[in-house]
Amino acid sequence: MTRAVRSTEIRLRDNVYISVSKDPGSDTVMFYAPPRHRDPKIDTSGLGPHQSWFEPGDGSAEYKGMPVEAVRAYCRLHGGVAEAGEMALALLKKLPSGAAEPAPAPEQPTAPAVEEAAAPRPFPLRGSPGGRAARGPG
Repeated sequence: MTRAVRSTEIRLRDNVYISVSKDPGSDTVMFYAPPRHRDPKIDTSGLGPHQSWFEPGDGSAEYKGMPVEAVRAYCRLHGGVAEAGEMALALLKKLPSGAAEPAPAPEQPTAPAVEEAAAPRPFPLRGSPGGRAARGPG
């Protein structure tokens, strides 16, 4: 027998429950995978890179910053949505679309020019002005 979903929950067709919430004062929507649920469908759906923490004790995990398409894919992989709470649906509608313009990649530091990278030598090289060959046998 299945229990009714809470306002912040979604029950998937295979009886997996997921929770959706938002911290007060933040626009970040959080998606919680169920405890004891090491689900390979997380990575297949595209949620994996958005994991913000994982609790090894009970296997629960939190995901932030994911596009709505990743959540939809996860639900489809579980057979679809059987029942959804009002608040969960409202929060999921606030998720960004992955089809939107991607965030710019962080700037990579540029390598210094060769002149800048080479430190002055503490001693002259053989055959260079001031080197052993220039001074003659010693």
